[in-house]
Amino acid sequence: MRPQRRLMFLHQTWRLRPDQLHPGATLSAARPSRRAMSILVPGLLALALLSCDRPSANSGNDSTSGINLRELAIEQAATVQMRAAIDLRLGSGVTEALRSGIPITITVDLRLGLRYRYFAREINTHSFHWELSYLPLSERYTLKHALSGDISSFPRLNMLLDSLREPVAYPWQGAPDGLNDGQHQLQIRARLNRLRLPAPLRLPAMLSRQWRLQDGWRTLLIPADDVANATAKLQPALLANALSAAPAPEHNEI
Repeated sequence: MRPQRRLMFLHQTWRLRPDQLHPGATLSAARPSRRAMSILVPGLLALALLSCDRPSANSGNDSTSGINLRELAIEQAATVQMRAAIDLRLGSGVTEALRSGIPITITVDLRLGLRYRYFAREINTHSFHWELSYLPLSERYTLKHALSGDISSFPRLNMLLDSLREPVAYPWQGAPDGLNDGQHQLQIRARLNRLRLPAPLRLPAMLSRQWRLQDGWRTLLIPADDVANATAKLQPALLANALSAAPAPEHNEI
């Protein structure tokens, strides 16, 4: 490359000052452009998070990280509810990010569907968000409730995770009438919501295995309570009518 072209290339890449465009200029005074910084910063963050995924002697618990839903049950009161408990296990990378002040959001998705013979059609989906955060000054972990919005404080992370393992009833909001006809189903899943992370960390989190915490859809059929209640009310009436219509037994005199 000719000297003039080399200097022009350096000027376009690093934006050198005009007084630095002479043969004796050094690159120590060069300043990277905004475009270069916009490329370098996310790349460095991605490398930092990817380096956390490498197995090491002190990261034996990372293989057990994950998220699962337990104790699933459908309850019908004023509305249809799905009861579930969240079993959350965080890896070292996610725990370190949490302790660095980055809030972690666990999202529970509730999906209503209409069952057909071989498939189900989605009607609507509601999401509930649990927010985990850490306060460095008080050295306490906080948990924002997905339903009430109340904030609870815990001195240790294990205590916060234990509170998530308590079953919670997630109500179906705006449910149409006739859900308990035996043809509707509720699906639920839990996941670490990477889209709620700070913008510079979203792309590195997409590439990191420790941040891919997601449970598969769990499906439960909404029981047909109306049909069961109608049958239960109808059976005594049918039995009474059958007894009244039956002929009286004949008593033979000896």
